[in-house]
Amino acid sequence: MRSEKLWAKLRQILLAESIDDKPRLRQTVEGMRYRMRVGCPWRDLPPAFG
Repeated sequence: MRSEKLWAKLRQILLAESIDDKPRLRQTVEGMRYRMRVGCPWRDLPPAFG
């Protein structure tokens, strides 16, 4: 995420849509962003994304 402020807004939206606030929610979202930007398969995500 670019900033804590942006993450706070996105987190609010996700929670409003009944998406659970799991401890690794941000890590999961970051992994999705990375995958979309880079275009790699899920199995090739760096370990930092879980």
